[in-house]
Amino acid sequence: MRHRVPFQAILLLTGWVGVQANAEEPPPFTILGHRPVDWAARLSNSETLDEQRLSVFCLGEFGPAAREAVPVLRTTIRETRYDEVRWYAIEALGLIGPEAAPALGELLAVISDEQSDLGLRRKALEAVARIAPEHPQVLKTVLRAMSSAIVEFRHAAIDASVTLAVFNRPADVLAALTRAAREDENAEPATRALRCLGAEGVPALLEVLTKGEEGARRAAAENLARMGEAVRPSLGAIVKALKKERKTEVRGGLLEVLAGLMPDDPEVLSLARELLGESPSTRTAARVLTQAGERALPQIREALRTKESAVRVAAVRICAALGAVAAPLAVDIARLIGDKDEEVRVAAAETLSTMGPAASGVQETLRSLAEKTSGRTRRAIDMAIANVSRPAGSPPRRSPVEALETGRLIELLRSDPEAEVRVEAAIALRSRVPEGLEAILAALDDKAVEVRAAAAKTLAFHGGAGKAAAGKLIGWLSDSSKDVQQAALAALAAIGTAAPEALDPLVRLATGPTAPDDSDTDALLGYALRAQGIEAAFRLAPLLKSADTRVAARAAHALGQLGEMAVAVHAELKAAAASTDDEVVKAVVAAIAKLGPEALEDVPMLVRFLSYATPVWQRAAAEALASIKLDFSKGDTFGVIDALLPMLLDQDPDTAWSAYLALYLIGEPALPKLRWLMEINEGEVPFPVLRVMAKLKADPAIIVPKLLALCRPGNRDEEQVLAAELLGLYGPEHVKDLTVLIEMLRDRSERVVSKAGETLLSFGPVAIPALEAALRGRDPAIRHQALELLERVRAAK
Repeated sequence: MRHRVPFQAILLLTGWVGVQANAEEPPPFTILGHRPVDWAARLSNSETLDEQRLSVFCLGEFGPAAREAVPVLRTTIRETRYDEVRWYAIEALGLIGPEAAPALGELLAVISDEQSDLGLRRKALEAVARIAPEHPQVLKTVLRAMSSAIVEFRHAAIDASVTLAVFNRPADVLAALTRAAREDENAEPATRALRCLGAEGVPALLEVLTKGEEGARRAAAENLARMGEAVRPSLGAIVKALKKERKTEVRGGLLEVLAGLMPDDPEVLSLARELLGESPSTRTAARVLTQAGERALPQIREALRTKESAVRVAAVRICAALGAVAAPLAVDIARLIGDKDEEVRVAAAETLSTMGPAASGVQETLRSLAEKTSGRTRRAIDMAIANVSRPAGSPPRRSPVEALETGRLIELLRSDPEAEVRVEAAIALRSRVPEGLEAILAALDDKAVEVRAAAAKTLAFHGGAGKAAAGKLIGWLSDSSKDVQQAALAALAAIGTAAPEALDPLVRLATGPTAPDDSDTDALLGYALRAQGIEAAFRLAPLLKSADTRVAARAAHALGQLGEMAVAVHAELKAAAASTDDEVVKAVVAAIAKLGPEALEDVPMLVRFLSYATPVWQRAAAEALASIKLDFSKGDTFGVIDALLPMLLDQDPDTAWSAYLALYLIGEPALPKLRWLMEINEGEVPFPVLRVMAKLKADPAIIVPKLLALCRPGNRDEEQVLAAELLGLYGPEHVKDLTVLIEMLRDRSERVVSKAGETLLSFGPVAIPALEAALRGRDPAIRHQALELLERVRAAK
C-alpha cells in the first residue's frame, strides 16, 4: 500500500510555518497556524478524505507533542472509511511514542486481522514496538509475525524486533532473529538487525556463518565487516569460518572483516592473494593488497607468477594502483608482456607505463618485445616505453609519439595515414619550438578537421611566430565546428598584436548574432580580444550606442572581458549605464565592476541602482558591488550595506541571493547592521539574515539555536536543508547537542535526510556517540540511517 503526502501538506512544506526560532529549547510549535489540539478537533469533525488525511499527517509531524490527540487517533483507526487515513493515524501514534500506550489495543487488533491491508499491519508492527517495547503482548505479537508466511510482514516484524531487543534484550528476540538470519529470504533485514545490536549481535552473526544458507552467510559476513571493533574478540572464529568456507563471495566478505581489523597481518595478505581471480572476491582482495602497499609485494609477486590468467591480470592491476611502490616488481611485470593472454600483456604494459621512470630498468626489455608484437599490445608497449624513458619528475606522457625525436614527429604529422596519429604528433610538437612551426602551419590544411584544430591549438604555444597563419585563422572564426573556432581563437590569442588585422573580425564575432553562447568559446574570445590590447576597447566602445540593444549588450559584455583594460573607455561605459534596456544595463554594470580601483567612483551609482524597482538592475548592482574591493575601515561611507539590507529581504529569491552574496563577501563590516536587523525583529530572525550570519560563522551562541530550530519538523524542506548545512560550518565545537540532526534522519524528504547525514558525517568521530544512541532508539528509519552513517564515520576515521 503506497501513501502519498497530502497535497495540503505539500503547501505546508513549501509555505510559512510559525516556528519561534529564538528559543534555546524545542518550543511548542504550530503547523499552518494550528496546535495539536486544533488538528485533533479538526480530525474529529472531518468527513472528507482530504481533510482527514491532512489532519492525521500534521498530527504525526508534531510527534510526542500530539499526545492529546491519542483518543481521536484511536477513534479514527476504528471508524474512518479510508485506509490511507488509518495508515497515517497508525504512523502518528507510533511517532507520539510511549504516551500513545492507550492505543495498543487498536494497533494489536490491526496486526492480528489477516483481512486488514498488509501496509496497515506492517505500520502497526512498527508503531507498537515504538510505543511499548517492554509489553508482553507486543513481544508475543512481534515474535509470531516473525514466522509469518508473508515475506513483507515477516520483514516488518524483524525491523520491529530490533526495538524490542534494544529496550528489553529478551533472549527470545535474539533467538528469533538468529533463526531468521539463517535463511536467505530473511538474511538482509535480519543480519542488519543483528548489526544494530552491536557486540550483542556478533555471536548470532557468527552462528549464521556456520549454519546459515549461502546468501545468509554472505549477508552475515558483510555486516560483520561493518561492525569494526565489536568484532575483534571474535577474529579467531572468523578465520576458522573463512578456512572452512567454499563460496567465494562469502570468503570475500570474511576477508573484508579481517582486513578491517588486521590489514597488515601476513595471514590476511596470504588469504587475499588466494582470492584474487575469484570474480566475486577479486575486488575485495585487490583492495586489501593495495592498501597494504609495500608489505604486500611478496604476495603480489607470487600472484604474478601463478598459472591463472585472471589472477595475473588482477595482480598487475594492483601494481598499477601502487605505482612506484611496486617498482621492485617491474622485471616480473615486464616478463608478462610475453604472456600468451593478450589481457595480461596489455595490462602489464599499461602498468609499466603508470610506473613511469621508476621502472626505467626495463626499457631495453620493452624495446625488444615491441619488435615482436603488433596491434593493441604494441600500442600499449609503445606507451610504456614513452613513460619509463621520460625524465624523473616530468609529467606523464599521454601518447607514445611524445617520446619521439622532432624530425620523426614532423614526418608523422605530414604523412601518417591515421588522423589520430597526426593529431598526437601535432600535440607533441607544442614543446618543440621553433623546429616544428613549419609543419604545424602546413597541417592547418590537413584534410581531417581534428588535425587542423590540433595544429591551430599548437600554434598557441608558438606565440607571434604563428602570424603567417592569421588570415586562415580569421576565416575559421565563422567555422561551423566549435573545435575549429576555439582552436582559431586560442591561436589568435597567442599571436596577439602581431596580427592587428584580426581585431575587427574578433569584434564582429563578439557583437554579432553568432556571438558564442557557450562559456568555453566565450572565454577564448575574451583572451583573443585582450591580446589585441587597448585598441580593442576603443573599437568596442562606439557600439555601446548602437540602436540595436543586443549589439550594445554584447559590446558591454566584451568590454567586461577586457577587465581593467577597459578603463580607457570608462566614460562611455558610465554613459551606457543610463540605458533603459535591462540586458544592456546588466552587461555595463558587470563591465564596470571589472575596472579595478577605477570602479570605486561608480559606487554611488550602483548604490542608487539597488533602490530601483527593477530586479535586473538591483541584482546587477549587487553582484558588481560584491566584486569591487570596498574599504570599510572608515565605515559604510557609500551606504552600501544599508542599501543591500532591503534587498536581502526581497520576496524574489534571485534578488535576495544577490544581496546575500554581496553581504557575505563584504564580511565582518556587515555584521553590526545584520545584528541590528535581528534586534528590531525582536529575535524573529528573517531567514536570509540568518543565512548570512551563519555563512560568516558569526555569533554561534545566538545563531546555532536558531538553526537548530529551523531543522525541526514543520519548517520548509529548503530551510531544513540549508540550516543543517550551515550547522556543519559551525562544527561540533558549537553544535553540542546532535539530537535535532539525528531526528532529521527520519524526515519524509530525502533531501533533508541526506543533508542531515552529510552534516553528521562532517562532524566525524564526535558524532559517533549520538549515532550509537540512535541505534538504541525506537525509530527504525533513524536506526537504518544511523547504521550506515556510523560505518562511514568509522571508515573515515
